[in-house]
Amino acid sequence: MNIRVIIITLIATALGTGVAYQLLHMVLQSQVAKEAPVRESRKTMPDREERETARPEPLPRPTPTSMRNVDIPLAEAAPPATRKHPDPAQYWERQAKRFNGLLEQLAREQNPSRRKALIQTLAGYVRIDTLGTLDWAMGLHDPLEQRAALEAINQSSLSGIGARIGTDDTGFPIIRETTVLSAIAATGLVEPGDYIIGMVNTDGQLISFEHLSIQQVVEHLRGPAASEVQLHIERLPSDGNNESLTFDVSVQRSLLVIQPPY
Repeated sequence: MNIRVIIITLIATALGTGVAYQLLHMVLQSQVAKEAPVRESRKTMPDREERETARPEPLPRPTPTSMRNVDIPLAEAAPPATRKHPDPAQYWERQAKRFNGLLEQLAREQNPSRRKALIQTLAGYVRIDTLGTLDWAMGLHDPLEQRAALEAINQSSLSGIGARIGTDDTGFPIIRETTVLSAIAATGLVEPGDYIIGMVNTDGQLISFEHLSIQQVVEHLRGPAASEVQLHIERLPSDGNNESLTFDVSVQRSLLVIQPPY
């Protein structure tokens, strides 16, 4: 992680602000979060009586066979009638092969305008392999090309709460897992398996996520880096507890660090 901090610090020097600053902030925050308690007591949660009547009824507990996980899409989904389920290993292999092919083209290319186009295309891989793309950009020898690559990465990157979500028969999105340097995991309050019932808007009203599509939920959860979103979370009964736990948690959106599974 120390090497990552050095790389991100160099990026911050090149850009000043933006995605590099957010990455550095996230790394430092994640190191502090490891030393903090995993979860705060519910007694420390803010008073939410003014919104009590607007909350939905506790969720029915789903059976294991009713669960169907759906990952957050990074691109527009194909129509249901023609949608296929490719082998994940083949997908990542194709992406890596295409990235390496673009690197070879860049090494051979001498035309400045075509080199710029290749650099912008390579920068888009920040949505596929975030840290690998940043490493490539920092390895460029030409300072002007390096800055152009970092600016393109800043424009192409995504920011949000850092969670992969799915759906089940309750009609609410469920947190399947958190990502690397996840903003929501850094709160120490949310766990995989928790439901995101909705979010509280600036007027204090709860926007329910019930029966929304994954794409619609993602649109609400994503936003500019460093912006805050207040989520309403519900945790189903477990370990002999017969009551659901509901609470609000404020999450500061940050850069989504996406890594291939190898």
